[in-house]
Amino acid sequence: MIRRDLSRISLHRLRVFRRVVDLGGVKRAAEELMVSQPVVSEHLGAIERMVGAKLFYWEGRRLQLTASGEVVFEMATTILTRLDESDRRLDDIASSDHGQLVIGGTATLATYRLPSVAIRLHEKHAQLRITIESFPSATILKAVLDGACDIGMIFEGTEFSSPSVDYERLFIEPIDLVTTPGNAVSAPLDPADLEDLPYVCAPQSQARRTTIDRDLRDRGVKRRRIGLEFSQPEAIKSALSTGAGFAFMLRCSVERELERGDLVRVPVNFEPIGVGCGLWVRRGRPTTAAQEAAMEEMRRLGESGAPARVQRAVD
Repeated sequence: MIRRDLSRISLHRLRVFRRVVDLGGVKRAAEELMVSQPVVSEHLGAIERMVGAKLFYWEGRRLQLTASGEVVFEMATTILTRLDESDRRLDDIASSDHGQLVIGGTATLATYRLPSVAIRLHEKHAQLRITIESFPSATILKAVLDGACDIGMIFEGTEFSSPSVDYERLFIEPIDLVTTPGNAVSAPLDPADLEDLPYVCAPQSQARRTTIDRDLRDRGVKRRRIGLEFSQPEAIKSALSTGAGFAFMLRCSVERELERGDLVRVPVNFEPIGVGCGLWVRRGRPTTAAQEAAMEEMRRLGESGAPARVQRAVD
C-alpha cells in the first residue's frame, strides 16, 4: 500500500487544482490566477507526487479527471467549501448587522431598561436577532460564564464575583419615594417625617430591599410601618394605586406612571439614594461587533449618571 500524507497538500495548491478543473484547463486557470502555466503545472505535479497517482488524462482535446483526481477534487471541494463557510460566519460575527445576541438582566432591567436597548439596536441592525432574557440576580453571573447570555446587566447589591468576568459600572439608577396624587406633599420630608408613613416594599430576601434599607439607615431613616411586601414592581404599583401608602422604587420602574401622573414623587430632605447598574462580559472572550454595539447602547442609558469604570465583577 502506498503511504500518503494528504495533509501536506497546501490550501493554495488545492485552490489552484480546483480552478484547473472548474475552468477546464491549465491555460485558463493560469490566466485567471495571473501566473504562468509552468507555475500551475508545478502545483499540479506536487499534488500528484503526494497522492502517488495522476490527476488528469486527455480525452481528445479535453482534460478529464482520473479516478484519483475525482477523489482529490472531492476532498478539495469539501475542505475549501467549509473554509469559505467559516469565513462567512466569521464575517457575520464581526458584523453587528447579522447573527444573534442574547442579553441577560434582572427582571426589573429586562422589563424597564433593556427593551429600549433592543429597540435601538434593531433599528440600526435589522438583521441582528436580539433576545432579552430575565435571570435572578444570583444566576446572571453563571449565565455569562456558561454562554447562556453574551452580556449580563445587573443592579449592584448581592456580593459575588468571579475572576473570569469583567464588570463595568454604567450609571447610578435613582431610587424615588413615590405615592398616589392623593397622598402628595409639597414640602420636603425630613428623615423623622418618614418613620410612620405606611410603606409597600419588596420582601427582605430581595437585594433591592437590602440596598434601600441600608441607604435609608445611613441617612437616619427608620421605617416602622411596612404593611405590604411584593416581589414584583408591578404588584407594588398596583397596591399603591389603591391608596396603600408610599414606596421607595427604582426610577426606571415608575417613569411611565410619573409621566402620566398616576404616581407622584415625594420630595425628601436628605441626600438622594440610588443603586449602581452595570454589565458583565466574560473575561478573555473576544467581543463581537454586535456585542460592542449593544454595550454602547447600554452605556447611553447612563449618559446623565455616574461615570463608568471597569473593575473586577462585583454585584
